[in-house]
Order: sequence, then C-alpha cells, then structure tokens
Amino acid sequence: MRPIIFLLFLGLFTQCDFENENVDSLRIPDSTETVQNTDTVNSELTSFIPEGYEILAFEKGDLNQDNLDDYLLALNQVEEDTVMNIDNGPARPLLILLRNQQNTLNELYRNDSIIYCYGCGGIFGDPFAGMEITDKGFIVYHYGGSAWRWTHDLFFSFQKENKNYQLDSIQSASFHAGDIDSTYELNTDYQKDIGTIYFDQFNVYKQN
Repeated sequence: MRPIIFLLFLGLFTQCDFENENVDSLRIPDSTETVQNTDTVNSELTSFIPEGYEILAFEKGDLNQDNLDDYLLALNQVEEDTVMNIDNGPARPLLILLRNQQNTLNELYRNDSIIYCYGCGGIFGDPFAGMEITDKGFIVYHYGGSAWRWTHDLFFSFQKENKNYQLDSIQSASFHAGDIDSTYELNTDYQKDIGTIYFDQFNVYKQN
C-alpha cells in the first residue's frame, strides 16, 4: 500500500510547476526504504517484539555516538487495520535499542505515543512515513490528509549528559494536493518554543 500511495503523490509533484522555494523542503519519504520485510529482520530484534505485535519498521545506525550499530524499532499490533475504532487505534511502540561493548542490544527507552495510529492519517491512510537516524539523533516522519495534506515530523537529539533524547523541533507542513505551490505552508516549533521534552515523555497527540 505505501509504495503505491507514494507513487501517486509523486505523480502530483511532477505535474506541478513549483515557484515557491519552500516547497523544495517538503519531504515525503519513500517508506519502502524504511519499512522492512520481517523475513529479513535481524534475529537480534525478535526478542524485543511482544506477543501480539509485529515489526512496523526499523532503522540501524549509531544512536548514541559510540560508533556501534543500534536500532530504532517501531512495532504495531498484529492486524491493527482490522480494529473497529481505527481513529483511536492500538498504540505503536517505538523502542530505542542500544548496543553495548559486549555486542548485546538493550532496550533503553520505549514510547507508545510517538507514532500516530493506523487510522490517524485520514482518507490518505496510515500516516507513518518512516524514520531516519541522523548524526544528532533521529527523525520520525508522518504524512496524511485527503485533498488537504499534512506532514508532522519529529526531530530528536541525543543528550550525552543524561543519555536521553530531547525533542529539538517539530516541523509541520500543510498544502492542497491540487495546488501545492500556492497553498504550501511550513511551520517549525523549536525547543525554545515547546520546552524541554524527552523521548520517554513525548505524546504526539498532545503536541499536535
């Protein structure tokens, strides 16, 4: 489903003549790069999947600047798309798994309220659009809507002093799919605007 949705949106992009340079910053990730087939999942991750859940996506990379491969692991309830009340559907836990010097992964943090639910994307469908590990920390991407589209991206950075991940900024955009150039609006809330919020405290439904 996600690759098809992305290609449809890409088609809209190619039909438009963009004059607004801000539109160039619009990032709709190809979630096929992030959402993995569970058949290829490293066996290290299986012990972190609770009963009744499956892997939604994972990213491998250095999350705490120690040059070791860690993981972001996103989970979803099995057959979550069949839950009747999908607008307030099952939680989608995001786990931060760090590797120690003995080459063992350990769950450092878990947050069940950082990834929007399956039905939270409106007519467009599942709003989860992938994750990315950066030099500073990581980003969680969301994208949804209908004729009017929106993005809601969460930027976290690793804090060495307390070994936690602080919310640096929330970047949100809105636009009409039929006229992206003239309707595109981008808003960024920085840490000075939203206060100090750590990964394990964040709730995407309260910050929206």
